[in-house]
Amino acid sequence: MPFIVSGPGVPKGRIDHSLISAVDYFPTISALSGIPIPEGTVLRGGNIADIWHGKINHLTQRAKPLFWRGGGGPPPCWNRSPGLAVRNGDWKLLFSPNDGATPLRVELYNMSVNALASDRTNGAFFEAQNEAKHFPEVVEKMVSEIMPWHRGTPIPFGAPRNTAHDHP
Repeated sequence: MPFIVSGPGVPKGRIDHSLISAVDYFPTISALSGIPIPEGTVLRGGNIADIWHGKINHLTQRAKPLFWRGGGGPPPCWNRSPGLAVRNGDWKLLFSPNDGATPLRVELYNMSVNALASDRTNGAFFEAQNEAKHFPEVVEKMVSEIMPWHRGTPIPFGAPRNTAHDHP
């Protein structure tokens, strides 16, 4: 998703492809403002001020994986995404936990610049090559990373609920 930053120390006209998220804003603004984060605050993101200021470029390896809940609109939405997602390095995993009612769905994509280049060469679209069956160890590792987050993070009011704690 495009994101524009403007302010003191931010280079004008710079394009960067670093992997950042809204969870990074709080620690970054805290660091830039000099206002300390209260002790005991659970942070899921990190300080990305060096990316904003152009000191680091195209960073895709994060200290912590990114987790989110997804899914398209309510059924019969034709392009409904699986309910849970994690991005760690070059890998992006989308999956639906197996709760006995929801069909199990697992999608694993290589998000590296090299994979994008090869997808274009082959005439495929980015995120069109599901690699889950070829890399079951990556799927298992990423599922084990996201499930504790899923179990411990409240689902916002009105969001679709999936209380499953099983995994593929």
